[in-house]
Amino acid sequence: MFLYLKFMRNLVFSLLIIFMFSSCLKKVELVEPSQFELNYNDKLAFAEAIGSDFFEKLENYKSDSLVYQDLQYLFTYMPLSDFADYDFEFFLNQVKYAHLIKETFPWAKDIPQDIFRHYVLPHRVNNENLDTARMVFYRELKDRLLPLNLTAEEAALEVNHWCHEKVIYKPTDARTISPLGAVRSGFGRCGEESTFTVTALRAAGIPARQVYTPRWAHTDDNHAWVEVWIDGEWKYLGACEPLPRLNMGWFTVSATRTMLVHTKQFGQDDEESSNYLGSNANYTWVNAMKTYAPTKNLIILVVNKNNMPVWNAEVRFQLYNYAEMYPLHTAKTNINGMAKFTTGYGSLEVSVSYKDKTISKTINPQDENIITLNIDTDPKFPAENVVYYPPVAGENHIIDPEEEKLNNERLKQEDKIRANNESSYYNQSKTKDFIKAFDYPESVAEILIGSKGNWMEIEAFLIEASYKNCKNEALALLTELSEKDWRDTKKEILSKHCELAIKHRNSNLADSIFNKYVLNPRIHFELLTNYRPAILESLTDENIKNFKSNPEKIYQYISENIKTQFNINGKNIDVQDFNNYNVSITPLGVNKVKHADPLSLKIYTVAFCRSLGIPARINLASNFAQYFHNNEWVDFNFDKAKVEKAKLFFTNPDTTRDLKYRVHFAIARLESGFFNTVDLGWEIPISDFSDGIEVLDGKYMLLTAYRNSDESVSVNRKYFDLKANETKTIEVTIPEDNSISLNIKAFVHGNLTDNQTNSLIDSKLICKENTATAFCWINPTQEPSKHIIRDINLGLNNLKNNKINVVFITDGSEIQGLSKEIPTYTDKNFELLNKNSACSLSANSNVFPNIMLVSNNNCIFSSKGYIINVSEILINEWKKSVKSDAMNGVEVLKVESNAN
Repeated sequence: MFLYLKFMRNLVFSLLIIFMFSSCLKKVELVEPSQFELNYNDKLAFAEAIGSDFFEKLENYKSDSLVYQDLQYLFTYMPLSDFADYDFEFFLNQVKYAHLIKETFPWAKDIPQDIFRHYVLPHRVNNENLDTARMVFYRELKDRLLPLNLTAEEAALEVNHWCHEKVIYKPTDARTISPLGAVRSGFGRCGEESTFTVTALRAAGIPARQVYTPRWAHTDDNHAWVEVWIDGEWKYLGACEPLPRLNMGWFTVSATRTMLVHTKQFGQDDEESSNYLGSNANYTWVNAMKTYAPTKNLIILVVNKNNMPVWNAEVRFQLYNYAEMYPLHTAKTNINGMAKFTTGYGSLEVSVSYKDKTISKTINPQDENIITLNIDTDPKFPAENVVYYPPVAGENHIIDPEEEKLNNERLKQEDKIRANNESSYYNQSKTKDFIKAFDYPESVAEILIGSKGNWMEIEAFLIEASYKNCKNEALALLTELSEKDWRDTKKEILSKHCELAIKHRNSNLADSIFNKYVLNPRIHFELLTNYRPAILESLTDENIKNFKSNPEKIYQYISENIKTQFNINGKNIDVQDFNNYNVSITPLGVNKVKHADPLSLKIYTVAFCRSLGIPARINLASNFAQYFHNNEWVDFNFDKAKVEKAKLFFTNPDTTRDLKYRVHFAIARLESGFFNTVDLGWEIPISDFSDGIEVLDGKYMLLTAYRNSDESVSVNRKYFDLKANETKTIEVTIPEDNSISLNIKAFVHGNLTDNQTNSLIDSKLICKENTATAFCWINPTQEPSKHIIRDINLGLNNLKNNKINVVFITDGSEIQGLSKEIPTYTDKNFELLNKNSACSLSANSNVFPNIMLVSNNNCIFSSKGYIINVSEILINEWKKSVKSDAMNGVEVLKVESNAN
């Protein structure tokens, strides 16, 4: 059958080319079909290798040319994970509905074919779990939008209001939930909000894409939002954050300070495009910076000692964020030794690797656009002490007050709609009834409430477990899962994992090991599936018995049965090259297609072990899959290279600060010419590493950093070697902000309304002697303000220890999730805020949060807009003020602790 398909395919393309010549089309138009043919050929060979029947089934739809061609397009560019984990009919329905959408909505009828195929047809936005959201959303949005007789732009705004009725912002873990999962949750992080919103917009026939700044330059973290294609141009909006018009968002000013905004375009594009960043077998990276910020075309020229250009050197453009130099963009030098990157006016660290040579240089905003680096003579590693500067902030958009008022009224109504949708979910009262009826412990309440719109699945699983006499195991399984798993995992999956884990349990295992590393179906951030039955059914009873007794033999079995490469036209190609969306193939999918990228292989190995009752995990520090045998963890090393390990301890000379990994410090290992951060988790206190960490031997860099009050970053580096079996202790010292001179402004006091007593109070009475007071004006519906609420809640005790009081202020809007210990006030029409505009960093009064740290009637620090780790920043700024007063002979109160 495949030989026939190949013959027919070649015939079709030959006829197509003859037709093109006979039609006298321009030569440039011949490039795209030939490129598509090449990609299609590769995918056809790939499908044959994994035993996929997608292309065979595709032949049944040749009579419907539109369906046939669009399925061809999807199959040519979608990742291996989609082939492995979904069936042909799923994608057939996606295409049919895409055509139905185009016929239904008036603004969709004239969408150009390339825009349609890149930004409406694709079923995937980013790395989300896929579902049937397109069909569900289409049916609901059709009935809502068509009667309103809207333009495309008005429809995009209306869809975003619909999205806000369903989903709002709340931080979650790194796995991207499906669009329908987001609806059941009622919330999601920005990457999930934008994935959900893009899916909804495409379901309404509006070309849409998720745009993303992978890291901010002026603060830690990142952000994703949405662009829509309206009347031939891309315009932006905040996902699930409706504003009166397009090209508005709370992030507008922050986006003027980015060093990169980019998007994934499904399929491949012209490399000569000015916005082209790179491409792979699945998508093209598109640079969207010019919409948001001033840009410069940075050119790195790499030469050797003879001043000759170096071709094919790898160049990384790196930005400081979260205690690492994050690679914003990686490029290879061309034949002229050049690598190009369109970026903003901020600092970057540019590192180059060529063969066994490495060089690095800091690029600052004032530097020339063309930078020459010598691979033989320039410094090998980044400087030990560097300050990196973010771009200067631009101006905010201006919202018409009447438009803003009407929009805010709509937002309140949408909040009520969302709350009404959630009224049937579990609450404290319902959980009490459940606990009484089925005799579960009180701890089950958190799980039932946390399951949100997926409560019926979790409830059914727990009820079934009570009848099967395995309540303890069922509760233990759910406890090991994340809150997100509670919100989108089906009962059948949970039941089967529980059943088979109990069946294959080794009675000698402690509960803590069994629960976390056998019973638990969650391994990494993969989609949870029923992998245990498939894995067990693929093995003989003799296999199972042998592996349980000799788990070291699992390595050889998996190596022989699961491939990490394809052979296409005599050339070995890594599976990873066809699976670029950062979506792991599930263990069930790997078991089916017998191929895996490196991460999916590790996940499958762990799943294989757990299915047999053998405890297993992925070790974050070493990045190896491991099994537990004879009370120790043993590596599976699929790289086949000899691995040596060392032990590393951290010491903290500043006992007043419990430093955090990936906030204040991190270690990175030199690999293939670049320092790659070692994954030890996020925001882990240094005290948690008191027993030391086991890492691979090699060359390391310790990076410590401090975000200065002007939002620049002071970075210190220490380089050290770890030899095999060596134990080493490294001191972690954070750079200091030595800028003692503060931008002090008089704080003008005025009246606020105390929300507890509903009475007016002079803000002067809120401030206390020998303390500082942080006045935090917020918009509680916006993501940056929600970050502030979270940060202040977590750091409240440390703020109190340092004599800092915190108050939150709105225009009367309700604040959710704030500690009850923190007083709240209303500032009508933001009169007090406007009185103190001189204290702010800019004249933009509608940028939130707006924070002013006040002491002795002076504003000693202010911050406006998106900011991370605000508790620590406030403490540090208060300490600077105290230090400054002490240097000037002013009697001051001792600040006790800077722990955070």
